[in-house]
Amino acid sequence: MLYCRLFVHLFFPFMFAMSSYILVFFKLQDTVYLLLPRENREDGKGYEYYPVRVMLVSLWAFQTANVLKVIYDQCSVDIFFVDWERPRSETLRHKVPVSIWRTLFVANEWNELQTVRRTNVTFILFLLGWLLVGERLENAATAVPDLEDLADGHANMALRFASTTWWWCVLAFGQWLWNYFVWERFFGEPPAQSFLDLMTVAKVSVLVFDARFHGYYLHGDAPWAHADDTMDSISRHLLNEANAESIGRGLDGALPDVQTFQLWLTPAFRQAWTAVNSGAASAAAAGGGGGGAGAGRGFAPPSLVQSFFGGRGSSNALGAARATTVAAHKGRTGTMEQVGAFLRTFLTHGYADEHNLDWELRVPNVFERVSFYPPPQSVRLAGAKGKVIFQPDKPWFGGDNGWTSVTFLGHDYEFLIHEMLTFAVTDMWFRQTWLSILVVFLSHHGLRILRQVAGESNLSDRTLVDSRFLI
Repeated sequence: MLYCRLFVHLFFPFMFAMSSYILVFFKLQDTVYLLLPRENREDGKGYEYYPVRVMLVSLWAFQTANVLKVIYDQCSVDIFFVDWERPRSETLRHKVPVSIWRTLFVANEWNELQTVRRTNVTFILFLLGWLLVGERLENAATAVPDLEDLADGHANMALRFASTTWWWCVLAFGQWLWNYFVWERFFGEPPAQSFLDLMTVAKVSVLVFDARFHGYYLHGDAPWAHADDTMDSISRHLLNEANAESIGRGLDGALPDVQTFQLWLTPAFRQAWTAVNSGAASAAAAGGGGGGAGAGRGFAPPSLVQSFFGGRGSSNALGAARATTVAAHKGRTGTMEQVGAFLRTFLTHGYADEHNLDWELRVPNVFERVSFYPPPQSVRLAGAKGKVIFQPDKPWFGGDNGWTSVTFLGHDYEFLIHEMLTFAVTDMWFRQTWLSILVVFLSHHGLRILRQVAGESNLSDRTLVDSRFLI
């Protein structure tokens, strides 16, 4: 699939540049010296435009495969929500439970964010139809060496691809300029930043693994004690932040304002993560809960992890699965509590001394940022079990953070190329602008619905949030 992506990223700009060259030097010539081959619509290798047709169809097929692979990868990520809210009262006689509604709210916002894009395709298609059909600009692709001649005629395949793709680029780039320089600065804010603000106020972090030893962490632990509070208290906390009267939202004091990180995992952490996820449900069903004294911000490390590392705690064997709704519910909620306790303890260095499982903050140099080069293995595997590397996930100019790659937001360029090629191929086959617009519209929403349905199922399975709460 990598070769399909490389093929599209190399030859789509080449096709666009060559067809644009023909469009400019043919339509803008004052004295006719350049003529185009007649498009006789005959198939076969003797057809003058056979290479153009084959290249467009090949680019569309490869980009379709690339987009489907992106959707498959995004619907296969491992994700979990970490709730940092502490019980207001925890005594032997009276223990106040922590509400789950904040986690459900963040899960629903994440579910909606999965298919958000910077480019509004419906708006682009509307403007494209108005320009090409309403203003008759589709006739600029006729084989007449005069750009101002918009009389009806047969449209040349190469000229039509160049002219329609130019309008796609102009409209998409215009949207980007409007969103980045106007809308997101004076009226709203980027969708990714809005989600970060929301999860911080809710005190819920997001951990995503998009590969076996790679992932992203979005830190959402607000610098105040409780998120389950009154409107007056939360407003007062936000006002203190605005007046720089509170500590930063960051995970580490060295970078108090950095909330998003790129993770490079170690085999030891991956083994621990697999053990927690595979065994916590059985431990919960068997009656095993978190035990031991509190570690790291008052959270108790789960006994299952202690048992895995050979530390103090009860050994939980895999028991027979109970095929009842109550047992399934108990296992699901037990797993959520165990995994949450493991992550909270790990993020607060609770396993560093006893189990040699820890993380380290490392700022990448310029070369590593430009080349996307991972930290050296000597850094990641230093010590007995190595350390998970946390690198600040900072966006480039005009772009989004790296963690948006697990949503449509981080692949807007890929989907935009697919929509351009879908329009070009449909237009080449049917020669109807409105039909091409309709096909792109249906394709766009079909992929969006596929991603929404499959992503919601994966979100429920991985985060252990019941799908009935995802609306």
